[in-house]
Amino acid sequence: MAELGGLEDEPDDISGSISSVPPKPVIMTYEWGDWPQLLIDDRHLSIGWQDRPEKKGGPSYLVGRASFSGGTKVIERFAFTAEGWAKAWRFLMRNDNALADRIRKELASRAEAQRARAELTNLNGSALVNLPAVTFVGGYGAEETLTAGQSYDLRFFDDHVLVTPPGQTGTLIELNYGEVEELEIGGPGIVSRLSRGQQVGMTMAFGVLGAALAYTDTKIQTLVRIQKAAGELHFLCTAITPEALRVELSRPLGVIRTGRAGHAPPGARQPGEPAAAIAELTRLASMLDNGLLTRDEFDHLKAQLLAGS
Repeated sequence: MAELGGLEDEPDDISGSISSVPPKPVIMTYEWGDWPQLLIDDRHLSIGWQDRPEKKGGPSYLVGRASFSGGTKVIERFAFTAEGWAKAWRFLMRNDNALADRIRKELASRAEAQRARAELTNLNGSALVNLPAVTFVGGYGAEETLTAGQSYDLRFFDDHVLVTPPGQTGTLIELNYGEVEELEIGGPGIVSRLSRGQQVGMTMAFGVLGAALAYTDTKIQTLVRIQKAAGELHFLCTAITPEALRVELSRPLGVIRTGRAGHAPPGARQPGEPAAAIAELTRLASMLDNGLLTRDEFDHLKAQLLAGS
C-alpha cells in the first residue's frame, strides 16, 4: 500500500451511511499511553489514538494499520478534538473502508459498556451499603431466581434491598423493608484453621514469615439472612466482619425493626420461627458439608440456634 497523503485537498464526497461520523470512542485507562492504539489491529486501515508528549505534538487521533513486523504503522495524525476525530474518520473512509462496519460495531459496543458502567456507578452511589459478589448459600422462595453457590451483588437502600447479578444493574430480587420480617447478620466471622495461640506461636518462632503464614489462612465468613413472608435468603460475605456490617446496616436494621414492631404486639412470637429454625439448621449443615464451617463452629452455632428457639 502506498503512503497516503493528508486530508485537506481531498474532496469530501463520501455518501450514504458510511459518511456519517460515529461518536468518539470511549478510551479505557489501560489503552491510553505513548504507543499507537488501534480500534482494530489489522492490515487494513483502522482508526486509533496515541498519548504523545507535547513536544512531539501532543495527544492525537490517528489512522494506521498493523505492520508486517508486528508493530503499528501510523499513516496520518489528527488533533485530539471532536473535529480531529471527524477528520480521521473521513480520511479512513476515503482511503480504506474495509473495516468500517467492524469499527462501528466496536464503537457501539464501547458506548454501551460505558453506559452500563455509568448506571452501575449511579446505583452504587445511591445505595447505603454495597455488598458485591456475595455468595447465595441457600434458602427458599427464590429458587427460580437465585442459584446456590453463585455470586450476586447485594445493595441496601433507604427503603429497600436489591439483589442483582455481579457487576450489573438488572434486578433479580427487590424487597421493600416493609416486606422484610427480619434481617440477621451473623458469624462465625473471622475464622482460621489455626487457633489464636498457634498464630502467635508461629509469629514468635518465625517472625514476619511466620506471621504471614499464620494469617494467610485467616478469612472472613459473615452470614446475611433476609427473612420475608414467603421465604428467606442466605448470603455469605467474605469482605466484612459481622460486627462491622451491623454498624454499616444500622439504618436498614432500624427501619426493619420499627416496621416489625408496628405490626406485632410486644413480646409476640414472630410467625414462621419453627420453619426458619429448621431452614437455618439445614443451611448450617450444608455449609459444614461444603467445608465453610468446621465441626466445632457448626456445633456452636447449632447450640445457639436451639437455645434461642
